[in-house]
Amino acid sequence: MALDFYNLQDTKLNHRLFSLNDADLEAIESILFEYKRATGITLDRYGNTRLYQDHVSLIIKLLESTATELPQYSQQSKHLALIISKFEQAEDDLLAIGD
Repeated sequence: MALDFYNLQDTKLNHRLFSLNDADLEAIESILFEYKRATGITLDRYGNTRLYQDHVSLIIKLLESTATELPQYSQQSKHLALIISKFEQAEDDLLAIGD
């Protein structure tokens, strides 16, 4: 199962920007919980979710905050850095499409 991210304006879903696989989603499960607590929005692997730029920024901040608490060169830290880089690509609002 993956969560695919598209530009919100890409209504025909022609160009996927990036995906988060099951391992990615498991790695950020607690961050997604914090995101839901802060916004009331669930980013769920089975549904569709609109993420506006301020939401993307919040997710990045939550990821970075968690990453700073980990040993710098750990696998988990590297994994979070990869996920952060995916979200940083987003220049516009996103549409997350679950399986």
